[in-house]
This record gives sequence, C-alpha cells and structure tokens, in this order.
Amino acid sequence: MRTIADYRQLNDALFHAGLNSGSQYEYEDTPNRLHFYLVDVHRNKDGILSYTLAVRSLDGSGPQKRAVRLETEATNVRAKKGAVIPLSFKIKNSGQSVEVNSSFHPSDFSRHLNYDLYRLEASIKGRGWKVFLPNALSAVEFGQEKEIIIYVLPSAGCSQKASLSLKASSESQPEKKAEVTVNLSL
Repeated sequence: MRTIADYRQLNDALFHAGLNSGSQYEYEDTPNRLHFYLVDVHRNKDGILSYTLAVRSLDGSGPQKRAVRLETEATNVRAKKGAVIPLSFKIKNSGQSVEVNSSFHPSDFSRHLNYDLYRLEASIKGRGWKVFLPNALSAVEFGQEKEIIIYVLPSAGCSQKASLSLKASSESQPEKKAEVTVNLSL
C-alpha cells in the first residue's frame, strides 16, 4: 500500500498517446515555461513500453528554421459505403537544424534538438462521411519524413462526394503550416 504523494505511485504509471486515448497527451507547465507532449507509445518484442516525448519552451521557438510539407499519392479516391478506407500521407520536416552551443550542459543533448513537433488536424466535408485521425502529434527529424495514416468511413446515406483535408503546423512556429486535400467519391 502506498500513501498519497508517495513517489512510488509513478512506478507503474501508464501514459496514453493520441486522440481518443482516454487521457491527456499534453500538459502546459506555465510556471516553468514548458509545454510537454506525449507523442507516441512503443512496445518492444518483450512487451516493454517506452514513449516518445517532446518538450517545448513557451518563451521562444529556438534558432532552427521551421518548415513542413504534406504529400499524398491519393488525390482522388473511390470508396465503398460501409468500408473503412486507410489513406496514407507523408509529413516532411523541410526545415533546417542549426548547431546549438551545448557547452553549458554536462552531456551532448544536440541530437534531441534535431526534430520539430507538428500538430495534425483532419476534417471532412460531405454528408455522412467520417474521418478518424489516430494521433494529433507527429515528431519528425529535420530533413526526414514520416507516414501518417487517416481512416475514412462513408456511412449509409452519405453524399456521393466528399473532401478530406489534412493540416499540419509546427508547434514551435504555428505559422509554418501545410495542407493537403483528397477528393473522395462513391
């Protein structure tokens, strides 16, 4: 039995990432001027959990040059009513990393500064069409790209056509954003 505020309560803490995970995946620590994000959950072959975390200063975006691109090969997609359609997108961190003076820190932390965190938002226009975005965050290393899967469901009585939009914006510089649209039809 552990008492309230016992540090051992966190020994078996379980975190969740993504939308509809049942818990919060971000926390703003205003007094310390930090914003924390739980970006992803991983499980190795032995079932051990690990997490991808991101931390952002509330006082600036850092010296990195931020940019983002979104791409998809599926610009026009035919669907079947009642069938879930997975759509693949690529998010690319097209910004540039800048070398940071790490001499004031006891260890080399520079590899942790080679990423940007993007907030994703999916929306769909069309009566009876539903869209599911599993995770609203994606951490991508500078110069790299990552696959994003979005699921679309045309339900009974839906319109013949719909338009899906995926937006990505840098958490460090929200004005750096990209958008891609996919036309859907039955």
